[in-house]
Amino acid sequence: MTSVETFQGDQLKKGDTEPSLRLRLYEDGEPKNISGYTAEIRIRKTTGDPIVVDTQATIRDARAGVVEHTWTPTETEEAGLYEGEVTIDDGAGSILTFPNDSMFNIHIMDIIE
Repeated sequence: MTSVETFQGDQLKKGDTEPSLRLRLYEDGEPKNISGYTAEIRIRKTTGDPIVVDTQATIRDARAGVVEHTWTPTETEEAGLYEGEVTIDDGAGSILTFPNDSMFNIHIMDIIE
């Protein structure tokens, strides 16, 4: 089983780009060593709306399974609840999704306008 721990960036205000979204990937309860892998992150509203983020994630610490996504203003322009997943690929046919039994959650809160 795979899971995700969120370090930062899962609670934002509408339009914010900081902090970046930083996640640790786990497999069977242990940090996944993702050395030699690429990582892709996908995020959508929990209502199943179109995907808001579909891009390469930056690998910050491969041995500890830490990946990061830097938000853009268009990705956070709409308040709401979002869900996401990260897929890693070793380029030789091994592909694994985190988490593989649910999604991780993101909350973009409205601002006072």
